[in-house]
Amino acid sequence: MPGSRIIITTRDEQVLVAHRVNSIRDVSLLSNREALCLFSRYAFGREVPVQGYEALSRQVVGYAAGLPLTIRVLGSFLCGKNELEWKDALERLKTIPLKETLEKLELSYNGLENDYKEIFLDVACILKGWRKDEAIRVLESCGFHARNGLRVLEQKSLITISYNKCLDMHDHIEEMGMNIVRRLHPDEPNKHSRLWIDEEIKDILANNRAEAAPKWRAALVEATSFSGWDLKTIANG
Repeated sequence: MPGSRIIITTRDEQVLVAHRVNSIRDVSLLSNREALCLFSRYAFGREVPVQGYEALSRQVVGYAAGLPLTIRVLGSFLCGKNELEWKDALERLKTIPLKETLEKLELSYNGLENDYKEIFLDVACILKGWRKDEAIRVLESCGFHARNGLRVLEQKSLITISYNKCLDMHDHIEEMGMNIVRRLHPDEPNKHSRLWIDEEIKDILANNRAEAAPKWRAALVEATSFSGWDLKTIANG
């Protein structure tokens, strides 16, 4: 109809580009005020926390970091629970991500080609915060078409490129990527395809327990942090 305005929302920017949408805008994360209001609607059925739950609500909102999906899931999960149950849930979130949130965030990841999935996991586990040109150099040395791969991840809102040309992603998307790597063998880091915790790397190298070595990318380990450790164990498998 003449004069009508159509608003399209999608996780994939390429869909908009392919359909020649005239104006494309990123949707900003919620501010603290907006996040607290949304959380309160799901947790309390009102727009502000009930008395006695103000500080706990702010902790939840801080954890969600402006992501509406996480706020809605946590609000529904905590609705009707007492103060001790809230504290227990918040403590658990420090080490165990909420399954429902991860499953929904994984929809974009699951739709990726296999090589782009590998690039995403490399960024989530190791390359977040690296300069884009340095990350491209490392990924290309591993045989990836990194420029296109990073562009696809950016279009699907899985990563962002900061103003100073560094790779970035939301904390919960990073958490999702790390969970994908760890979940098959949660207590056996020597079987993980990627390592990013210093203590685990040192322990595995010191005890020569690199069972997943053929899949590892030695180029992604910052060797300057582990001078004196035999990184050839990883590179040669």
